[in-house]
Amino acid sequence: MNIAIFGDSLVAGWSPDAPKLIKKNQTWPYLLKSSIPNSQVFVDGQPGRMLSNPLQPKADLNHFKDFIEKSTLQNCTLLILMIGANDLPIKSAPEIIHTINEYLKMFQGNKIYVLHPGIQYQKLPEMFSQFKNVQKVEAEFKQLKNEINAKIVELDSCIIGADGLHIGAEGQKEIAKRVKEAMQEMKII
Repeated sequence: MNIAIFGDSLVAGWSPDAPKLIKKNQTWPYLLKSSIPNSQVFVDGQPGRMLSNPLQPKADLNHFKDFIEKSTLQNCTLLILMIGANDLPIKSAPEIIHTINEYLKMFQGNKIYVLHPGIQYQKLPEMFSQFKNVQKVEAEFKQLKNEINAKIVELDSCIIGADGLHIGAEGQKEIAKRVKEAMQEMKII
């Protein structure tokens, strides 16, 4: 099975303990790959990535289109998205969900959306101050999550690391486990 995985720092493996990426083989996309025999993952995770950057609104969507074209050439039958948290400070929840669905429409195959486990606001350092006032948007997003046209994977906030936003080693394992369970529920593995 070939799997396309697209997202932000939570796909790239940004460490909650230091401003750097964790080792690639410790990220949930690669842990997922190692748990599914004969699978390949095609991963595009970028810290800070938004669904639609206001400075370059078409750039992100065009990059995703290119990723989908490459994934199709690699015979990917599953798309996993984990993106949207970086949009919380500048967009409404309905706008974010609409854009997620626009992304999902571009892929012909099975789709999973991994929902951010929830920001732990009391832990946020100054470098993530843009997230300090997004509680209402985040809460509304979670209320509207069933409008996303994909299988939803929900996560517990206990996997959030020291920075209140990113996921540590144990959380990476939990995401891989939950995504695999979703794939089993969908009967694609």
